[in-house]
Order: sequence, then C-alpha cells, then structure tokens
Amino acid sequence: MIAEHIDLISGIIGITTAIIALYKYIKEKRKNKELEDEVRHIASTGVALGYYYNFAKDIFLILRLARLKVELYKKDGKEIDQVREFKTKDVTLRVVMPRNLEQDSIDEAINFMYSYPKADIVRLDNERNIGINYLLDETGKLVIIDFPKPLKAVRMHLLSEEEFKEIIAKGKFTQDEDIFDTPEWKKAEKDEMENFQKAIIKLIKRDDFGVPINKIEFVPIQNLNNIMQNNT
Repeated sequence: MIAEHIDLISGIIGITTAIIALYKYIKEKRKNKELEDEVRHIASTGVALGYYYNFAKDIFLILRLARLKVELYKKDGKEIDQVREFKTKDVTLRVVMPRNLEQDSIDEAINFMYSYPKADIVRLDNERNIGINYLLDETGKLVIIDFPKPLKAVRMHLLSEEEFKEIIAKGKFTQDEDIFDTPEWKKAEKDEMENFQKAIIKLIKRDDFGVPINKIEFVPIQNLNNIMQNNT
C-alpha cells in the first residue's frame, strides 16, 4: 500500500513538474508547433518525463558501453545467483503497456513485470545499481521487462478535466466507473498512452545517445504472451 502511494505521488509530481515546465516554455515560444501534442496530453507527458529521467535515460546511458555486468538474483529476489556480462547489442528494454488506465489493467501489468526474476545492472564509479526485472530469450539475449507504474496518475488527471466533469455532472452516470465505457473516455485514454510512448521516443532522440532507438519497445500486454512464449 505504501509503495502504491509513493508511485502515485511520484506520478503526480511528474505531471505537476511537466505542467510548470511546459507552460513556461510555451510562454516564451508560443508558436512552437512541436509542443502542441505535449500540452494537449499534459498528464502523460509529465509521466513520460518522470519515467525517462528516473529510468529510461539511465538504461540508454548504460547501453553506450560495449558490455553490461549484471547480477542475477535467485527466485527469492534476495540472494545473487550469478553475475554475467552481456554485450549491449544483446540488450533490449521492453516496456509493458496496459490494456487501459483502469486499476485492474495497471495491476495486471505490474504483476506481469514482477512475475519475471530480478537483477541489478552494475554501474561504474560507485553509482547506484539499476534494479530490473528481466528474461533471457532463446538466444541468451537480455530483455529488461518494465512497466511505468506512475501511469495510474494519468487516470486521475483525466477525471479532473472539464470534459469528463461535465459528462459526470449531467447525471447520466451514478458512479465514476461508468464513464470509463464512454467513447470519449476510451479515446482520451488511448491518446494519453500513445503520447506517453511518443514523448519517451522524442526524449531519447533528442539526447542522441548513439544507441539504436529500437533498443526500447512498447508492447501492449495483450500481445506479450505470444512474444514471451517465442522468447522462452
């Protein structure tokens, strides 16, 4: 429960930070067309910024090296089972995307990620190691399995938007859950998740790590079972 609150708070902080940063930028450059999508989907942009700077950027910085040293844990996740090295060309970050932003779908994605064993990517110069969940595919390549848990904060933000406040206020729905079946909600939800992915890709390309962009892939959880079966 505490962990869920921390994830939610971090997501909200990310959204708030993004709002401040983006509106400040827009004030200075009102005609910047590249920011239109980020502003329209401010919640997912905030989460994308947080996810990028707290995790994805570190992964791409590491991928600039020739090799990674990784501590693989036993099933209990407490003791190191073995230490292995991987060529970075054989490492991929696979981001699990939920079916939608409802809590059941978020939980499904989180549980999927945690169903895979833990490992630590060892960093040089006494920097903190990067904790991951992972799988080894049929060729022995390392696939990092991750889910951006603060995405749940996007749902809260959408419910606070005037469009959905008005729909609820009409009295057509007796509880908030009913609104999640409307075409308006489903479209907004889909747009936010797509914007999250686009924002991450844009940030990676902007920072130009010299690492192929296909080192990160966003895969809907409903498509993952077949992919994972092919990788095991």
